[in-house]
Amino acid sequence: MTDVAFLACEYTQVDTVAPEDTDVTGVTVRPLWVGPQGAVAQVVEIRPGANLGQDQAAHDTWMFVLEGTLHDGLCDHPTGSWLWCPAGARRVWRSGTEDTCRVLHIRPESVNNA
Repeated sequence: MTDVAFLACEYTQVDTVAPEDTDVTGVTVRPLWVGPQGAVAQVVEIRPGANLGQDQAAHDTWMFVLEGTLHDGLCDHPTGSWLWCPAGARRVWRSGTEDTCRVLHIRPESVNNA
């Protein structure tokens, strides 16, 4: 029989993490995890009418729409949508509906996270 080493897992109930205001009115984040090399996992909540404006991604970004609809400046992405935005992509994020949009936002550790 082989000994198996188990790594400890971290568990977080999202709604127990206090939302933090951002510098954009109507947008909050619930930080879930920050890695040693700059990786981030967080839930972003975008209230109706809030607009994060246009930016150019400095790093890869992965997003999964948990609730509502995310609009990226080109089209709507409803609940259940998976988005990958490579470094250098231009985007405009806002809620695409009259409801708050909740997105799991992940920025992986990579060479693009400089």
